[in-house]
Amino acid sequence: MKKLIQLVFLSLSLLVTNSFAQATSVPYVPISGSDAKYMTSEDILLALIEPKIEKIVQDQYKRKFSKVKPLKVMEAGMVYHPLADQSNGEGGIWFQIDVLILVGDIKKQPKIDRAVLKIDAPYIVGEDSQFASDKIKGITVELVEYKKGWTP
Repeated sequence: MKKLIQLVFLSLSLLVTNSFAQATSVPYVPISGSDAKYMTSEDILLALIEPKIEKIVQDQYKRKFSKVKPLKVMEAGMVYHPLADQSNGEGGIWFQIDVLILVGDIKKQPKIDRAVLKIDAPYIVGEDSQFASDKIKGITVELVEYKKGWTP
């Protein structure tokens, strides 16, 4: 009888644990399915910073365009600059990407611009205490260089 009671409690605990795990998890969607679109890591990065790129283009031209679309990452890497100001908590390490951007309507002679962006985050190379939270915050995207009408 004692083993039967233990078996019942074990079964109940497994069922309860399994139901809690299912309630809080995100459903898996196969990328090859019709509801999902395959994207490269470059596509994901550009989608995350696209609003900032649109703002940078607007600031450069002093007007809005009907179409601003990041096209391709030409270069990407981590920059370590030993002379960068580290006194205000900003390290001398950041990510830098060189991006081609489509500016203007495709039917009306669009331009392809090139921008170099600095992406800084407090956790690029940091202390373990910075990883105490799983929230992504404190990321900044800054313009380093902008070239209008880029040609290869």
